[in-house]
Amino acid sequence: MTEWYAIEITSFWTIFLMGLSTYVTRVAGLLVLRYLSLGGLMEETLKAVPPAIFMSIIAPVAFMSGVAETLAAAITAVVAMRFSMLPSICVGVFSCAMLRMVL
Repeated sequence: MTEWYAIEITSFWTIFLMGLSTYVTRVAGLLVLRYLSLGGLMEETLKAVPPAIFMSIIAPVAFMSGVAETLAAAITAVVAMRFSMLPSICVGVFSCAMLRMVL
């Protein structure tokens, strides 16, 4: 009988290596940026990455769901152009909840 705390070795190594690769890429990014001077265009480009990643995750789900989710994604995209990530996510969640109640 398998104990509740037993984990398959394949699952363990998969989780461990995924965590390690995430850690290594973050540390490598910090180390590389420490020795580089970024120009104005590069800084603006890097500031646009988090909202772009957020929308790339949300967009497929939003457009395959209902009207409320699609409208909430559009509202979130507009807010993300002006504000940082946290306010954008809060507005997106709130607008989706309100639109679901109305629609």
